[in-house]
Amino acid sequence: MVARWRLAEDLLLLREIAVIFPRNQSDWQLVAERISSDEFQVTGRGAKERWLKTLLIKFRADNSKALKRSGKYLLAMYSHILNHVT
Repeated sequence: MVARWRLAEDLLLLREIAVIFPRNQSDWQLVAERISSDEFQVTGRGAKERWLKTLLIKFRADNSKALKRSGKYLLAMYSHILNHVT
């Protein structure tokens, strides 16, 4: 059975990403197997897409908003640029 992603599955996905740190398709398949249940089934590709196309984008947007509100946005941007240059 394939179900919609809920907060519970998103949290499981994030936990497994932190534990496994998937780098290839077999890693993503392992993540999917560990978060799937009788009520929720997902493939490795589905888990990877949920992370890259939904959760990571939302995290980056929320983080950017928080930095702008805190006044540390420019410092973070400079730091980001320096990390990529060096």
